[in-house]
Amino acid sequence: MKISKIVLISTLTYCFASCNSEQNTNANSNQESSEQSIHIENNETTALTEQTSEQQETALQQNSDMKGEVEGSEGSDYLDVSISDTNGDVTNIREKPSGKVIMTIPTEGTYQTTVCEVSKQWWYICRPIHQYEPEEKDIDIPETGGWIHGSVLVLGTRNYGGQELQLLAEPTKGAKAVFSFKEELTFHPIDKKGEWIKVENKEKKATGWIESKWLCGNAVTNCN
Repeated sequence: MKISKIVLISTLTYCFASCNSEQNTNANSNQESSEQSIHIENNETTALTEQTSEQQETALQQNSDMKGEVEGSEGSDYLDVSISDTNGDVTNIREKPSGKVIMTIPTEGTYQTTVCEVSKQWWYICRPIHQYEPEEKDIDIPETGGWIHGSVLVLGTRNYGGQELQLLAEPTKGAKAVFSFKEELTFHPIDKKGEWIKVENKEKKATGWIESKWLCGNAVTNCN
């Protein structure tokens, strides 16, 4: 009887120790699983945050690039013009002012382009020529660049509401007015200084400087 009690006590002691060990093991296992889960969630959250941050930075950069492109296209170095040549069958694009002809475009068409440099009434074409008619397409300029004479470039005025505009003797506000008009007119550009364009209209015998904001180079519509 005494031996049975000892065996029973030993068995209970072993069972208690074993159960405690299993509980501790399970508890540790649960804790490790919980920690792993939290670690994974933290990693996923961090990755998602980093990804979102990268996307936001990319979007901001794209917006900045787009803004830069827009600001650049409206900057003082660029001028949109239409091309209108009534002499001959083709308009010549030259390698340099008064230089060798490197390409031609038919005069029977509607064209618009962008110029960004001027030398003695010759304008440097800095973007492809866009043809609206007879079929719409872009005409690339050779890598060496191309020059076109101002006598075949056209700018319309933007006084669509009948505002009185003036051509000035100098490219500055307050300069002497040499020609005033209220009707919409077209001019040929002959020089450029910042936002001021020197233009001429031979029919009106008018030559002078006007701010580029009052000029439109769109070949098919106005600039409203």
